Amino acid sequence: MINAANVYESLNTTELAAIERFSRSLSAIGPHSIPKSRQVKNEYHKFHAPKAGHQLVECESGLESLAMFWGESRPEITAIMAQPLRIYGAIGKRPYHTLDVAFTFCDGRTIYYEVKPEKHLKVHADGSVAPANWPYITAWAEANGFEVGFITEKTLWVHRQQIENWRTLLPFAAESYLNPDPELESALYHLIRNGDAWCIAQLEERHPNIEPEVITGHVAKLLHKGDVTAYLQSEPVSPSTQLNVEEVNDEAA
Repeated sequence: MINAANVYESLNTTELAAIERFSRSLSAIGPHSIPKSRQVKNEYHKFHAPKAGHQLVECESGLESLAMFWGESRPEITAIMAQPLRIYGAIGKRPYHTLDVAFTFCDGRTIYYEVKPEKHLKVHADGSVAPANWPYITAWAEANGFEVGFITEKTLWVHRQQIENWRTLLPFAAESYLNPDPELESALYHLIRNGDAWCIAQLEERHPNIEPEVITGHVAKLLHKGDVTAYLQSEPVSPSTQLNVEEVNDEAA
């Protein structure tokens, strides 16, 4: 953990005064749009996100997009937001600062994150490694009652298979949220719970008159809600991926 007090001790009087001014800045909850000038070709991403109110979310980079898919993949996270918080205070020449993503958890906490490549982190005087502007962000958060953190590619690398699986599954889940079939969803759930079918391929065999993508979509929705579990952290999703109702411990697999 970063010791903010130690970081502040390493700053000169001018920097401390700037941080103090920043900590009193006004803010606005997003989502905020990404300016056209920052929509860099091949880096700007949009996708349909059920946990963002079934809206298209805008991500300024591929890394931010992966962070959002990570949020969608975790049942303990109930809501996600891109460009979630704008602080109207100056850091250097920039008139405002916008955090990159936010996750709301089952316990009601919302954490606002910076998403940065490791190469953009800075070793601070106290030895901590964090974004260069972290003293400003943490000072503002402490003064205004917000919880903040940061995510890098190293954070996401550990979850790379889970993220990749949800890049595959999420469009199917989104379609089933928008076009629900409660009767089919209940039938699939009970087949899995009772052990009568343990993978998507077997569920498709039990419902030969229903399009396979519809079966996949409702299974993806059950996985997304956490009603059904699978080993998505440790192996690629496929028609033969084992489905369970009890909690899966990937670390023990």
